[in-house]
Amino acid sequence: MNENGQQPPNGHAKKLFTTGQVAKQLGVAPRTVSEWIDSGRLKGFRIPPGRGTTQACHRRIKKFDLIAFLTENGLPLGDLTDEVRVLFVGVGEMADTIAAHLTDATYQFRSVESGFAAGEEIIDWHPAVVVLDFALGRNVCLCIATRIKSRDPLRRVVGLIGEDDSDLIRTFRTLGFDAGFQAPIDAAAVAGAVRELVGA
Repeated sequence: MNENGQQPPNGHAKKLFTTGQVAKQLGVAPRTVSEWIDSGRLKGFRIPPGRGTTQACHRRIKKFDLIAFLTENGLPLGDLTDEVRVLFVGVGEMADTIAAHLTDATYQFRSVESGFAAGEEIIDWHPAVVVLDFALGRNVCLCIATRIKSRDPLRRVVGLIGEDDSDLIRTFRTLGFDAGFQAPIDAAAVAGAVRELVGA
């Protein structure tokens, strides 16, 4: 909604939110949202009052920063976004093959080829689903999955393992994976699992 309480023509077009709008969505007091901003927990900025007024500075929150805050704290996004971000971590052509099955506008797809790059993307881009290809390295993928779930249990993790890693399938859930596939990998099935996990 805009400052007058009206809905914009496109519900996803709004880029800035007031503390009152964020407070209403989260069921807290506007003062609480202001304190989150002042403490650095929620990224926001101040707008100085107009000339000739004695009002305090207004605070505004960018849509991207609000989504990041909600994601990091395991809170629902509501109608803030209609896109699902999927990060593929691995080497080779599998990323493109899976992405070819997630081509509608709902899905945004990125791929990286190292654990370090994956960590940066997870922090900065906030993917809803992370697909880990064990061709990158068994220990690397297990470490990434463990760290993801320890920090954000709601983020979905899919593992793609080789023929020699069949022992992992039975313990995937306890290792932090929401779904797993063994070579030969069916890209369409992986894409289907992504859709189901997002729906769940």
